Amino acid sequence: MAKLFLFGIGGTGARVIKSLTMLLGCGVQPINSEIDEIVPILIDPHGANEDLKRTISLLNNYQKIYDRLGDNRQGFFSTKITTLNQGAFTYKIQEVNNDKFRDYIDYSNLEDSNQDLATLLFSKETLDVEMNIGFVGNPNIGSVVLNQFRESPEFQQVASSFSDGDRIFIISSIFGGTGAAGFPLLVKNLRNASAKDGNSNLPNSELLANAPIGAVSVLPYFGVMPNANKAISKSDFFVKTKAALSYYERNLSGSSGALNAHYYIGDLRTADYKNDPGEDGQKNDAHFVEVASALSIIEFMQLSTLDLKTRDAKALNTLHYEFGVKSDDAMLTFNNLGNVTQEIIAKKMSKYFLFKKYLEEELKDKIKGNAPFTNAAPKLDTSFTSTPFYRNYLYDFNRAFQDWLDELERNDRKFKPFNQNAALSKSINGIDAKESFLKGKFNEKFYTSSLNKISSKRKDYTSAEHKLIELFDAALEEILEKKYDYFN
Repeated sequence: MAKLFLFGIGGTGARVIKSLTMLLGCGVQPINSEIDEIVPILIDPHGANEDLKRTISLLNNYQKIYDRLGDNRQGFFSTKITTLNQGAFTYKIQEVNNDKFRDYIDYSNLEDSNQDLATLLFSKETLDVEMNIGFVGNPNIGSVVLNQFRESPEFQQVASSFSDGDRIFIISSIFGGTGAAGFPLLVKNLRNASAKDGNSNLPNSELLANAPIGAVSVLPYFGVMPNANKAISKSDFFVKTKAALSYYERNLSGSSGALNAHYYIGDLRTADYKNDPGEDGQKNDAHFVEVASALSIIEFMQLSTLDLKTRDAKALNTLHYEFGVKSDDAMLTFNNLGNVTQEIIAKKMSKYFLFKKYLEEELKDKIKGNAPFTNAAPKLDTSFTSTPFYRNYLYDFNRAFQDWLDELERNDRKFKPFNQNAALSKSINGIDAKESFLKGKFNEKFYTSSLNKISSKRKDYTSAEHKLIELFDAALEEILEKKYDYFN
């Protein structure tokens, strides 16, 4: 099988990968895909970015859960996530810590004529930008700094581990600084990777230059509050977007053939966030646009290789995609989504939500009461709930999942798939369980009964961790199909 090298550039890139990791934890998988492993690479000069740190923590927990459960599974946590040569998930941009842009280009030591040119190209405010908080909406800075990626150890590692059949996907915003600058530069470096273009030390350069490349360009989907003392202004977002789209049309798709598939997404309904260019950590609430952007990655993994052909480091055709919903409502549920999107995420997310809900509200009592499914070997007992797998990795992932749902619910536009405090039969927003006297209601007793029944049938669990994940995944698959017309 093959790998997907997934580049997340800037804060938007990190947040989209966070949403993707949540979906993968729920068991969302591409259908009939040749890709069975994802290698995320996060690119952001702002190392203190809270969105970046939250995503790295989530990826680490996911990876530890996956490693304990093993390969070749379906359901929760079944897609493999790895790092480059067992390293970090991030690409460390050199020489930007505590540097102003003028220091990075060694402005004071330039010859007079070159200083004059730099002054013509960059304003005083731009030259004085401190790059440890990112490029603060200045793609012209980012295009200079991020060009170092071609010579980086990380790029060498990507090339070294790249195999025939592997693919590349790039996530970036179109209206900021880091993503808008990094995306076209990264594509250029990938397509120019072959030895005949002068990079003879790069292994697998021909494979890399001719790899299928997809990308999602995220258009404005939030604003920032006005602040005359900050470098970022909401009014600039659409000007930058228009300029970037024009550039992408000329240089990344069409006759230029740089991209095999290009996804576009944005939202005209934009809530204004605190105007934080980075000094306070940049921690944005999760947004549905990021969930939809994550789905573009799943979709790209499903595309046939016949649709992603390249020749001489050029795509033979660029596929273009947009994302839409059925109705333009301020609050979205599963029912607002297109039929294909519902099929991909509704059951998987519902299963994981109900799994997490049972762990928090019922499992401890069932362990104390020696319920059949907890008591059968391998046991789900108090010693198991004290293991690092349960107490640390799974607990931390579920806490992040809860924060993610809460943030999606309170954002504008809202995504509220669940009634989190409702009874089980009403807990999936807009989708009620069937009412049937003969079959019994979907409640805690029915849920536990299903766990007991499936546990009694299956005896091949390799560990308590494996049993917990596989048992709940199988039981909830049966419960949703029996108790909801929607999931049949």
